[in-house]
Amino acid sequence: QLALPDMVKRRSGHIINIASLSGLIPLPGQVVYVGAKYAVVGLSTALADEMAPHGVNVSVIMPPFTNTELISGTKSGGAIKPVEPEDIA
Repeated sequence: QLALPDMVKRRSGHIINIASLSGLIPLPGQVVYVGAKYAVVGLSTALADEMAPHGVNVSVIMPPFTNTELISGTKSGGAIKPVEPEDIA
C-alpha cells in the first residue's frame, strides 16, 4: 500500500506476491490454507489488470506442493508429486 502510489507516479514498478499451487489446485483437508492462497492469486490477478495501464507489473509466485508438515496426512490424488523443501529453497 505504501509503495504502489510511488510506482504509479513513476509509471514503473513490479509487485511480487507469494501464494502456492494451492491457489489454483485445492488440496483436500486444507480449506483455510487453500482459501487464503486463492485470495492471493485473485488479488494479484485483479491488481495486475488494474495497474497495467500505469506501467506497474504484478506477479504471483506459486511454489508446488512441498513435503512439509503442512501437507502430511493429505492426499493429492497422485496427480501432482510433492517436491522436497531443498528443491524450493
